[in-house]
Amino acid sequence: MPYLLGAISAIVVFQAMRALSHANELFCLSIRGGRSLVVRGALPSSLRDALTQVVGRGDACIRGVREGRSTHLRIEGVDEATAQRLRNVFGTSRYRDAKSLGATPRGRRNLGQRLGWIWLAWWLA
Repeated sequence: MPYLLGAISAIVVFQAMRALSHANELFCLSIRGGRSLVVRGALPSSLRDALTQVVGRGDACIRGVREGRSTHLRIEGVDEATAQRLRNVFGTSRYRDAKSLGATPRGRRNLGQRLGWIWLAWWLA
């Protein structure tokens, strides 16, 4: 019984730490081999497709982070030239301000996004 209580406590602490670390993150887009998946948050399909096209067949992780009234990209897995192209595409989109990105209702997320398990399906694919 004490082990079960310890395991439940560890899960609760882990989920709380995870939620706090993503508090200002509006979206997380993972791109692998020309395919994209919105891991967390909401992202319009037109912007997702444009970002995926810039990355091409490479692998990247793109996070939209709210800083004040605007959104900045944190990009991993691509060279600096591709990262600049991604910032240019995002900067010219009409979704660059945090208010318009946050307008998508949270209820439209799928079960994997709600539980935080979408990464498992992406990793197994």
